[in-house]
Amino acid sequence: MKSKLYFILIILSTFSTSCSKYGYVKLKFPTAPNAVLPDDIKTIAIVNRSLSPKDNSSKGNAIAEAILTGEIAGSDKLASDQCLKAVFDRFNGYREISIVYPATSRLVGTGTRVTPDPLSWKRVKGICDSSKANALLVLEMFDSNSDIILSSVSNQINSVISGTLDTPKPPNQIRMNVISYWRLYDPTTEKIIDQYQTTNYLTFNTTGLLNLPPPDALPQTAYATGEQYVERFIPGYY
Repeated sequence: MKSKLYFILIILSTFSTSCSKYGYVKLKFPTAPNAVLPDDIKTIAIVNRSLSPKDNSSKGNAIAEAILTGEIAGSDKLASDQCLKAVFDRFNGYREISIVYPATSRLVGTGTRVTPDPLSWKRVKGICDSSKANALLVLEMFDSNSDIILSSVSNQINSVISGTLDTPKPPNQIRMNVISYWRLYDPTTEKIIDQYQTTNYLTFNTTGLLNLPPPDALPQTAYATGEQYVERFIPGYY
């Protein structure tokens, strides 16, 4: 009620002091966040679980096994860490919240767009206890593709086959598409506070003779994906 009264007073004050026939006032009115973090959670451990098993023998113990960075093959696996970096940069220090990396910060998941089953509460408590955290945020799934270049090449091949295009030309733009899935675990109540899937698109101009995407295209999109998730807990403005 007070916020509405304050808003009305500002409008009346603006009109009463204006000397022009026309005028406007620009305000940033706060809006509630999409997700609420419990007040007792101040330290959050973050873990990347979007990685694939090294070989078939590791599938039986996929949840418990951690993978070193040097053992990860593929750009998706390296870029997924940028999601966690964005969470750290955007969330650490906000409303006295601390983001920490536990000793085991990488876990094996499906390595695909299939979301794995939730971690066991024993595993969640073990990670939180080791890092003195109140909650555990897990990047459960991360996958990317460049859908524009794939569709462009397909369309041009079809044009060549049909005789409507003599020489196919590589596209000069690539749109990176990143899908991620997050879960926020509360070990005290043994409840999943939040689970959410994000889909992020960024378009880049290609470079070089082969029209390749810039080297930072995927890391930038992955970073934006992490920011997008954190913004669920931060009030916005209308």
